[in-house]
Amino acid sequence: MEERKNNLVRVILLCFFGMILNMILSYLTDHSNIPCYFDVIGTILVSFLGGYIPGIVVSLVTNSIKALTYTNSIYYGVLHVMIASLTVYLKRKGVLKKVWGIILYTFLLACIGAGLGNFIYWFFEGYTPDGKYGPLIVFFAEKCGMGQFAGQYVGMFLYDLLDKTISVGAMLLLLLLFPKAKRDLYLFTGWRQDPEAAMEAVDRNAGKVRRLSLRTRIIVVLIFASLASAATAMGIGMALFSKFSQQSQLTMASTITYTMNGALDEERMSELFIKHSRGQLDAKYFKDYAETREMVQGISESAPDVRRLYVFKPLADEMDVLFCSRNSENDNYMFGRVDYDPSMEKMIPELLKGERIDPIRGTDGNQKYLTVFEPVFDEDGALICYYVEEMDLSNQQKYETDYLVKELCLFVGAFILILAVGFWIIKYKILYPINSISSVAGSFSYASEAERQSNLDRIRALKITTGDEVERLYQAVEKNTEDSIENFKLLLKKTESMNNLQSGLIMVLADMVENRDESTGDHIQKTAAYVQLILEEMKKKGLYPEKLTDQYIKNVVRSAPLHDIGKIGISDTILNKPGRFTDEEYEIMKTHALIGEKIMKETIATLPEADYLQEAMEMAGGHHEKWNGQGYPRGLKEEEIPLSARVMAVADVFDALVSKRCYKEPYPIEKALDIIRKDAGTHFDPQVAEAFLGAEEQVRKIAETFEDRIRKVAESAEEE
Repeated sequence: MEERKNNLVRVILLCFFGMILNMILSYLTDHSNIPCYFDVIGTILVSFLGGYIPGIVVSLVTNSIKALTYTNSIYYGVLHVMIASLTVYLKRKGVLKKVWGIILYTFLLACIGAGLGNFIYWFFEGYTPDGKYGPLIVFFAEKCGMGQFAGQYVGMFLYDLLDKTISVGAMLLLLLLFPKAKRDLYLFTGWRQDPEAAMEAVDRNAGKVRRLSLRTRIIVVLIFASLASAATAMGIGMALFSKFSQQSQLTMASTITYTMNGALDEERMSELFIKHSRGQLDAKYFKDYAETREMVQGISESAPDVRRLYVFKPLADEMDVLFCSRNSENDNYMFGRVDYDPSMEKMIPELLKGERIDPIRGTDGNQKYLTVFEPVFDEDGALICYYVEEMDLSNQQKYETDYLVKELCLFVGAFILILAVGFWIIKYKILYPINSISSVAGSFSYASEAERQSNLDRIRALKITTGDEVERLYQAVEKNTEDSIENFKLLLKKTESMNNLQSGLIMVLADMVENRDESTGDHIQKTAAYVQLILEEMKKKGLYPEKLTDQYIKNVVRSAPLHDIGKIGISDTILNKPGRFTDEEYEIMKTHALIGEKIMKETIATLPEADYLQEAMEMAGGHHEKWNGQGYPRGLKEEEIPLSARVMAVADVFDALVSKRCYKEPYPIEKALDIIRKDAGTHFDPQVAEAFLGAEEQVRKIAETFEDRIRKVAESAEEE
């Protein structure tokens, strides 16, 4: 919070510095003959250091202050806003770090300042060969024959290129006042979270949207809303301005009528019309007529928007014009009996009655005008004549056009500022927080305790404090992460308990089977140890890399004790027979493989989540198959036999060889290893056999360990 306050203070001071610099340099150049203005040096400096919003604010405020002495300055603010925006954009793209980038930047500034600025200047000022840019403008416009607009355009561009070259150089020198390591402190940011954690998350999540990004959608809505609001406001403004202009014209017409009524009394006008209609051309008439006409002409010339004033008396088919002013030598001079204007023909009945006529609009070529009628009556209420004012509307059109252009200039500057502020708010209070939350949450991992704790640490590191719904979302995600980790811990404990329970049940079940077979001893434990040893050796050798994962090895070792589960379906008479089996008994004994496979298949159906039982089923059904296809129960060969069953075949036979049975004494380890070696490639998978034989030392250790354990148990039993 304190850092944000310090950042705001620095940005405000930077903006004040930029505005004061602009004003001082502008004042000095305005009161000198230097053909430059240098009024954007502060703007581009603030834009370079502070970003879009400070640069745009300095642009608009500087030109608003200058407008106090030169009204049109406010409309040049849009150019300075564009210059500020261009500066920030090129800086962020890294263009201003290179010499060619500085040259391009200077040229683009001149294109904005003179290129676009000349259109505004031409609209407001027209051709101005006597200003600061005068000598060069005259040279191109007149001496080079380029014409006024083109000559003024080229002349202003060259002067502005000089202005912007000096301005950019001055900005680069002023940057030396700000140590490079501390320039980022003046960048106007609105972080509501930890910046480093946010940017790391946003970069990782950049571009991962299916259609339009949230930023694009909001910007589109903001632009549409701004344009719609501006169009509405400008439309209402233009309508009100047009109505005001028309009202001003009518007010002027009323003022002229009032003036004429005061200057031309009814009795005199009535007498002049009578003498005029009777043709009584005496000297007094001519004198009165001349004086009155001059008076009407004077009134007409005193009002700049009056196109023509005339006085007429309506007749049935024509109008009797007594006086008519002329604003130029080319005006038609109406006098005597003349035809009605086409626009007046529909009003003849009302004119003859002396009724008031609503103003009418007419055109004369490209010129538009407004005609206002004012009836004049004598003391008895009889119509004497009509005073008619034709008001020129060309100035009104010019005023309305000027007003529209000024509105557009102001709107463009304000529009860019609105977009900059809107995007600033969107970026720091919506986009960065949401993107960082989604990025961090999307990369959560629950594989280990450390990774689960890392999830929580990374979400806490964001430190989002927007103070709105986004912060509430962040807090909800943070709490949900904490709860998920706690629930995951409980779930792991319960899963571990269930696994231990399952493993215990497996061992109990395997022991029950083993205890029925009096000759097997610790067979299930020893075979599980040999299986684990073989699988680990094969993994070291790089065999079956996709198959021999840690989880696979764990599943096989865990389910190895169940490989003889099918013996539960064999009678004790056969299972514990002290001698060799008859052919019939042997066939019954061989069925234990399919019985075990069936038992495990049914178990898997009831416990589908216990995926390790799949290996138990394969070992139960396939551990008596042989590599050459001579085994049972299906006669599978080579890799048709599941890998776990091929491994169990070696472990099972070896343990049977080195263990004491009711029908035989144990083989020495050396002889048992020789049998495994001899039968590799016929009975056993050669790679499995090689892995087993390659770990002879560990094999001996396992065999000896269990042999010692069996001996101690036997000795203990004898003592009891």
